[in-house]
Amino acid sequence: MYRTYVRGRSMIESICLATIQDVERIALIHTESWKVAYKNIIPTDKLEEMTKIEPRTKMWAKLLTEYKDSTYVYKLNDEIIGYFTIGKSRDSDLQDAYELIGIYFHPDFYGRGYGNKMMEFLMENVKHRGFNKIFLWVFKENERAIRYYKKFGFEFDENEKIHDLGRKVLEQRYLAYI
Repeated sequence: MYRTYVRGRSMIESICLATIQDVERIALIHTESWKVAYKNIIPTDKLEEMTKIEPRTKMWAKLLTEYKDSTYVYKLNDEIIGYFTIGKSRDSDLQDAYELIGIYFHPDFYGRGYGNKMMEFLMENVKHRGFNKIFLWVFKENERAIRYYKKFGFEFDENEKIHDLGRKVLEQRYLAYI
């Protein structure tokens, strides 16, 4: 738990495992952050289809039920403002690494430093699970995210894949040592 002070008032920040009660807020953050982050990467019609709240809410209900120790939420005064999901590698060539499946904040909270605290927490979490490597996949065109990941030691490892999301979109794998 973190305590920060903003203009004379205390702000309580915490990071904890997500619960099924967090489903709607996580789904909202997921869809709203995608609309901003991928606006110029994924074509509008495809992005609108991918960010419908009802399917995302159902998806998160299933994920949080099946994988109880992989999604964490970042709370500011008990309001969830971001989340991340980690898990054992889904890539066959990196079975000795953990994967950062996603890290998102509601756009209203971009650029305030909360992501840095959450990234530090998740790196420590992965280290405590016995892993010294973590990787993620990021769209090549998502330059803001790539700059952010590089601050934490992530480097492009020359692996790429192409997704057809209404147009061809290149995704690159970044790896960091903890």
